[in-house]
Amino acid sequence: MSRLKELEQEKRRAERLASIEAIASGLIHEIRNPLVGIKTYAQLLPSRGASEEFPEMFSRTAGREIGRIDDLLSRFRTMSRASQYPMETVDVSATLRDTLETLHAQMEDRQISLREVGEATQRPVLGNAFQFSSFP
Repeated sequence: MSRLKELEQEKRRAERLASIEAIASGLIHEIRNPLVGIKTYAQLLPSRGASEEFPEMFSRTAGREIGRIDDLLSRFRTMSRASQYPMETVDVSATLRDTLETLHAQMEDRQISLREVGEATQRPVLGNAFQFSSFP
């Protein structure tokens, strides 16, 4: 019977390690995303820094993306405490605008342009506001 218990413990240990690996992999991916945005703007600064609009967009984007990394690390710490956040109505419009601004330099490099169509109205969805708005 003790050998069976040892095998069960080893299985639980392997499952915990797999969970930790998945969490670490996700964390690395989520931190890398904002860093790519900051890096892209930083690389374009020498060639586009003279324009009036670019430094302001870079400043906003860098601040937002650094905040995103900070929030992600806070969420990770909170998740390690197994906290729960309620579902509530979240407006996706601001998050989408921020995401598009972050990607603006990359899209411009690839000669991709977007234009807003329709009214600038709120687009509410039901979600976990803390996790959904992790891109402040």
